[in-house]
Amino acid sequence: MATTAEPEVEEEPKPKPKRKPSKRSLELEIDDEKLNQLKEAFQIFDFDHDGVIDKNDLRKSLIAMGQDIHDIHEEELEKMMSEACQPLDFDAFIMLLGYRTIELDPEEVLRDALSRWDYDGSGLISEEKFRSDLMCLGDKFSEKEVNMALEDAPVTKGFGFYKDIRMIDYVKFCHILCGLRKKTRDPSLEEYGLDVSV
Repeated sequence: MATTAEPEVEEEPKPKPKRKPSKRSLELEIDDEKLNQLKEAFQIFDFDHDGVIDKNDLRKSLIAMGQDIHDIHEEELEKMMSEACQPLDFDAFIMLLGYRTIELDPEEVLRDALSRWDYDGSGLISEEKFRSDLMCLGDKFSEKEVNMALEDAPVTKGFGFYKDIRMIDYVKFCHILCGLRKKTRDPSLEEYGLDVSV
């Protein structure tokens, strides 16, 4: 019995897997559009296209932006580079600039989250307890990060049992944070004297 060979079936090439977002970009919850904007900005600074922004890339970027080559001092470049995570690859670049692109949650969501520290329903939370929890629980903040996060928080003295304790009026704080977001959403409208606050 003669056997007939089955015709060979060409396998279609498998599509290349898409690059998964880095852990850091996922932590920041940056949407695709903002991630692409950051990628374009990174590529502008990465002159030699090696995937890392180094001192030479930074120097060339400053020159490309119009800085006089004689005004670029080695010490300044060193200082700028030392302020960034090393190596300054795309993930580090996202961490450096990405936080500025994150949208805040709606006011109601922020207020609900902060209300968990409001033990008596007064609209006030203990600044000391809140600071401590931010530095000790979950994604631990540094003291510097907590200070930055709370610099605009309206602080008052408590009353009753809490009379000697510094308290944050978290309802006003949420309103301030969301008001800042609304006012900065479209700066071009402000140029024309239009009220952009809601």
